[in-house]
Amino acid sequence: MTLRFLSIEHVPQEGVGIISSYIQELGGNLARHRQYQQQSLSTSHDDYDVLVAMGGPMGVYDSGQYPWLEGELHFIREAIDQGKHVLGVCLGAQMIARALDAEVRKNPCTEIGWFPVHFEDAFLKTRLGQGLDRQMDVLHWHGDTFSIPPNSVPVANSGACANQGFLYEGRVLGLQFHLEMGAEEVGVMTEHFKDELVPDKFVQSGEEIRARTEECAAPARQVLFSILDGWLER
Repeated sequence: MTLRFLSIEHVPQEGVGIISSYIQELGGNLARHRQYQQQSLSTSHDDYDVLVAMGGPMGVYDSGQYPWLEGELHFIREAIDQGKHVLGVCLGAQMIARALDAEVRKNPCTEIGWFPVHFEDAFLKTRLGQGLDRQMDVLHWHGDTFSIPPNSVPVANSGACANQGFLYEGRVLGLQFHLEMGAEEVGVMTEHFKDELVPDKFVQSGEEIRARTEECAAPARQVLFSILDGWLER
């Protein structure tokens, strides 16, 4: 069966990244919905198998400035209720958390750059976490966080953020951090959002982020593909 993926993208700088390569290797199809083009999110849930919600600089609570947020939250909740596989990255993970009645709030500090995450024992015991190392460096770019939705398995934590992801019913996955960005995507982010790179304990410079991408992006890709394999039960 050919898996049909639908991505929801909130800004042009944060697309699906190397998830597109995974979909190609899988022989799947990808349809892209771009909220920043003010497209109506009117896709039927019958037209896709896997929903992927990506990141963005806005917050879940910014519906006054971005009216489409409420419609997207409803769409994600419907997808979950209909038994779809749903993946959220960064803002997408926060959207899923809110759709599952969890709290989304400001994190105690901003976290931007290549910093370690520590995978939770409960996640390592799932089929998604099989074979993963307990700790790895991943790319972070966020100022918000979420509580773990009820009946979910926590994925990971970091020195700056206690909740870095969750797995709900084995098919709904939220990741606060970015495994999908390679050198091209990181270059775009560090240029377009450079005003956010204010030096702090958990904020690296653009130069440091780009330099570390060479050593960190390849392992991140391997882990992403491994997690997706477990998630889709390949």
